[in-house]
Amino acid sequence: MTGDIHRHESARSTDAPRREPRTASEEGGVRLHRRLAVAVVVATALILCIITHGYWLPSAAEPLLARPIPPDFAPSAIWLHSGDGHSLPGQDTLNLLANLQHRYSAEILVTVGRRSRVVEIGALPPMDELIRRAASRRGIPADRVVGVPYQGAQLWDAADWIQGYLKRHPQAQVLFLCENFAGASVERVFDSAFDGDCRGRVAVLGVPDRRFDAARWWRTRAGVKALMNGYLFGVHGLLQPHPPDPPELTLEQLMDRFARPDGGVP
Repeated sequence: MTGDIHRHESARSTDAPRREPRTASEEGGVRLHRRLAVAVVVATALILCIITHGYWLPSAAEPLLARPIPPDFAPSAIWLHSGDGHSLPGQDTLNLLANLQHRYSAEILVTVGRRSRVVEIGALPPMDELIRRAASRRGIPADRVVGVPYQGAQLWDAADWIQGYLKRHPQAQVLFLCENFAGASVERVFDSAFDGDCRGRVAVLGVPDRRFDAARWWRTRAGVKALMNGYLFGVHGLLQPHPPDPPELTLEQLMDRFARPDGGVP
């Protein structure tokens, strides 16, 4: 009986019609139909994105904005930062700085990192001097601008100095001014640099850019560039929230580096 079953299955498989292979023209037609279907789907998605862009494009900037400042926050100092030591903030930042200083009578702290070569040779004045000149033209006394030189080139290094300032002034509150689309990234750096008490006394304010509306950033080239820079700054802050600690060297290792012909440069 088992043999009859096998013979029956063999006969049925032999009797089954064989599928003829497709010709080259048929294969080309199938591929063309698939490509057309993909193109229709992509075109439909693009059309929907264009039609509804006013709803979803504004949300692309929301992750870059700083948190709202508490209503009872009254800064006793306003913090400006320059990483290169000579780049003057824009007119929008300076005008807002003047308004805030007049409102709160706040001190202006200017953190200046490693000064560039043009500042060292005297081709440009130091950053704090540039701020004093710009502030005096806006009615701010020059003695209210305090230059803060520190060792480092990153915002995290400046935050370390500001934390010492806050500990020396237990009642002080500091307002940090930055680009509008850099607010969230700056806050992430501060979350890493400050301890709990000092972090609660530092707020971040994003300065609107007159060249574009933050809610319609895609309408101008400046807005698109600002958004891209904001995300690049954010990615850098996620990968390296604070600079790596320098390696600890013994006296023998240090002397060995200086003894090399290349001066120990890797």
